[in-house]
Amino acid sequence: MNHSEFSAWMRDAKRLTPRQRERARNVLDAADQAMPAKVAEREKELDRSRKCVHCGSDGVVKNGKSEGLVRFRCRSESCRRTYNALTGTNLKGLVHKEKWELYEQCMRERLTLKESARRCGISYRTAFHWRHRFLKGIEPNGRLNGVVELDETNFRESGKGDRTVKDRRCPRERGNGGEGGWVPVVTAVARGSATRGWKVPDSTRTSLRLTLQAWLDPDSLLVTDGHPSYSSASRRLGLHHEILNQRAGERRRGSLHLNTVNNRHLTMKKTINDFHRGVSTRYLDNYVAWLSCSEFRVDKSREADFLGQSLNDTQNTT
Repeated sequence: MNHSEFSAWMRDAKRLTPRQRERARNVLDAADQAMPAKVAEREKELDRSRKCVHCGSDGVVKNGKSEGLVRFRCRSESCRRTYNALTGTNLKGLVHKEKWELYEQCMRERLTLKESARRCGISYRTAFHWRHRFLKGIEPNGRLNGVVELDETNFRESGKGDRTVKDRRCPRERGNGGEGGWVPVVTAVARGSATRGWKVPDSTRTSLRLTLQAWLDPDSLLVTDGHPSYSSASRRLGLHHEILNQRAGERRRGSLHLNTVNNRHLTMKKTINDFHRGVSTRYLDNYVAWLSCSEFRVDKSREADFLGQSLNDTQNTT
């Protein structure tokens, strides 16, 4: 509803009868308290378990409602804290819950921020804030196993949207010239399985070893190019490692190749650099995760579940 339509509605509201006013008030209250089905489901789970998300104690009681959500209070003398279905999740503090599912659909359709804001009736700034709250909740499930292709690609370091970037370096000319470094993104793809991608501080063996240790099953077969850090990291972890000497023209050895991970990098570059016109290095991980759970998802029949992953159990346990 635009401003003129709202003004006309407000003028007509003065002519409502008491009964009509009551009905209108109920509709408005219901709209304010509407919430996505996944949030309501999580609230029911908390109601069934009655286990404090802060300290883990039993015997939690209901403690009224706030912003359409039931609040729970821990009765433990050492805790006594309250919480709701969004406490500790990436959606905590966000308003307009009734628009989250519509915004999630906008993300599935890869709409721009301006288009998403227009469709959902929110501001551009809110659309940007929601995008990164939803993306922040994306976490990889399980480790990669089997034949795993591993390679890295580089994105130009970007201070897009950072007002303090001029304090760190001079403005960079268009193109690849000027100051500013490159940010490596390591990508691992298991044959017929998931894709993992994450920016790393550098391409040293320590950074790669930590990444491989978190992502790969110890029984995996790692396939890489001849980068020396891959050999060192895989040797430290005891991984079975096959090297394709691409500098010598070895693109394939039997069924081993790096075509899949190279294709992932091509899609990343086209999406991030062309469609999004470059993204800030600060948010690069979010966009790589977005591609991993949408464009690179294994089961194409299932849509990306941004809301569900944002509601994963990230509660404080201390």
